[in-house]
Amino acid sequence: TLTVKRLIKVPFATMRIMFPREENTPDAVIKLRRGASLKAEMLRNRISMPTCPEAMECLCTCAVLVRKGRALLEPASTQEKQMIKKEPDWRLTCRACVAKDVADGAEIVVRLRPDLENVLRRKDPLAKYN
Repeated sequence: TLTVKRLIKVPFATMRIMFPREENTPDAVIKLRRGASLKAEMLRNRISMPTCPEAMECLCTCAVLVRKGRALLEPASTQEKQMIKKEPDWRLTCRACVAKDVADGAEIVVRLRPDLENVLRRKDPLAKYN
């Protein structure tokens, strides 16, 4: 007996990862399948990036700046929105996933290691009184 299986083409989105200029690292391009976690795919493709602890205590060190294709990602959860409310164009790679209805060949462009020090630094509440 000969069994014939029908092959289904799985759509992939392309993600271009930009590194900070001072690192002198060329952009990386990886393919993402529907519903894939950004963190898992970046680690699978050996992209050097800061990560969060495994205990789901996100420290926002895994944040990326989404330059193109924000609509191709699943909407941010309420918790993620609270964590990065100062920067609406950022997403956390530990929480962000590719949308399940993304079209084949769609492009996402992100920048690794945005300026975390200036945004996440705690403000001194008494600074304006000194």
